[in-house]
Amino acid sequence: MSSPPAAAAAGGRRRTTIDLAAVGAHPSAREAAGVRAEARRAIHPVKVAWLPVGEIDETPPELNSRTVYDEASIAELAASVAAHGVLQPLCVRPAGARYVLVFGMRRLRAAVRAGLSEVPCTIQVADADRAFLLNTVENLHRRPLSGAERVRAIEKLAATDLGVREIGRRTGFHPATISRWLKIDRRPLVKAALEREVLDLGRAMALADAPEEAVPALLEVAPRLPQDELKARVAAARVLRNATPRSVDSRRLLEALRLLTLVQTVSADDAALVEQLQDCVVRLRMAAGNGLD
Repeated sequence: MSSPPAAAAAGGRRRTTIDLAAVGAHPSAREAAGVRAEARRAIHPVKVAWLPVGEIDETPPELNSRTVYDEASIAELAASVAAHGVLQPLCVRPAGARYVLVFGMRRLRAAVRAGLSEVPCTIQVADADRAFLLNTVENLHRRPLSGAERVRAIEKLAATDLGVREIGRRTGFHPATISRWLKIDRRPLVKAALEREVLDLGRAMALADAPEEAVPALLEVAPRLPQDELKARVAAARVLRNATPRSVDSRRLLEALRLLTLVQTVSADDAALVEQLQDCVVRLRMAAGNGLD
């Protein structure tokens, strides 16, 4: 799709656009034609057209789930576009006499850099909320968003009064995953670490389940821990928070658990200690079983 369709090129006819808010009670012929065009787009909201790049405004930051674009990858794409054209249409929505990009920022910038005057676009009639949803879905399933970008995007979708299940249905992600991403947003320390790229999304999701008072200490070690071990420490912290010692031995067990969660590495010299711990755990399990008889 490196050049406009023959009919469009031969006819040279520009697509009629109109700002419906500016049409009065007695529209001119041009305004009447524009109203009919907008009505057709409302009934058939998606169509493909070749549009001048100068008439397309970039996606506003508040409606774009992606915040970072790699200039090197755009330069590579521009070289491909110069050789082969834009192979997949961008998505835009009408905005008066112009268009606003819904998704396809890398393709638009690459097309401009390659010197193209027109690009193929699907035209979607959409309000701001739907435009952001379409942008998020496209970015989630194309070049992966960063962990922080995913959390911000889901947070913004949730603010439109969409429920977790509906967001999951529209984006293709499991509702449980959506819930955990939203939980990160309620943990300022975890969210800040994710945005600074100190944590990846998987570790941030694990820390979102930790008791608030345990988060600072866990954040110190989380980047160095395997994810499974981090989850185990979060589970231990939850046990420590919720447990109510009823005896001296219960308090001793809780203290032992607290100390074990602080251990970061185990060397070969500690193998004998680990075996002793395993023996202790077996003995305590047998004692617990006898106590239930």
